[in-house]
Amino acid sequence: ISTMQIATKVIIAMGAVLAVIGLGWLLTGAFDYFAGRKNGNPQMMDQGMTSMISGGAIAVISGGVATAIVAAMNAINF
Repeated sequence: ISTMQIATKVIIAMGAVLAVIGLGWLLTGAFDYFAGRKNGNPQMMDQGMTSMISGGAIAVISGGVATAIVAAMNAINF
């Protein structure tokens, strides 16, 4: 296994971890949103919506960024 393969696997793993964190953030935001809706708390609903949007964005963007980094690394020739 070359150093480039190890680095590629590390970058892919980091992207996957960030995607999981983003999805977890999305899930907790959904819980906050629905709890705020149930209790008639618009501030909690707004916070939950913000968490869902931010978490979903992190989940989607992290995978794309990790893929772009790996593609750039594979384009490097010595």
